[in-house]
Amino acid sequence: MCNGSLRQVFNLLTDKDIGQSEQDLLQHPQVNEARRWFLSAGTGAVVALAATGLPFSARAAISLPIHERKIKLVNRQTGETLETIYFQDGAYLEEPMTQINRLMRDHHSGAVTKIDPNLLDLLVKVEALLDRKGEITVTSAYRTARTNRRLRSEGAAKQSMHVKGQAVDIRMPGIHLKALRDLATALRAGGVGYYPRSNFVHLDTGNIRYW
Repeated sequence: MCNGSLRQVFNLLTDKDIGQSEQDLLQHPQVNEARRWFLSAGTGAVVALAATGLPFSARAAISLPIHERKIKLVNRQTGETLETIYFQDGAYLEEPMTQINRLMRDHHSGAVTKIDPNLLDLLVKVEALLDRKGEITVTSAYRTARTNRRLRSEGAAKQSMHVKGQAVDIRMPGIHLKALRDLATALRAGGVGYYPRSNFVHLDTGNIRYW
């Protein structure tokens, strides 16, 4: 599929009222063709997607469920697992968000903060574009300022987005780390860090930057 075809598909996505016709849209033959091509092309598809020149909202339109958003998280440090619907009918749900905040707490101190809902949405978008519904392994999420200072010797940023509840370090079982990095980079939704030696990708909802 050429970039022109990709542009046609994503124009189709953004020209329609996704909130009212999501199911019809996702069954459209051109959209299904794009999804099949993306999955078969792997990392090359990510490059082509970025090369379309479409704004982030258009590139990601297919990937964010409108009516219900579900996520499955596994905290590698504590062994806790949570599978929950955190967004439904246009609103983030208080109890599931509280559970997510706890799972993504600073495991060094036990401190909890409110995790940025946009960060969860980013994870759901990545999974949807990968046509994947599975667990997301969280290696690090919220950190207190004190914990972050302790981790500076291990490479933690001085002004870390983890301290704000806007960052998470993850891996997705069955997905190559580099492919995960490349897809997140193409979405241009925030910061993306690649740590192959430690086996995780950092994602945050701050300014667009890569390392």
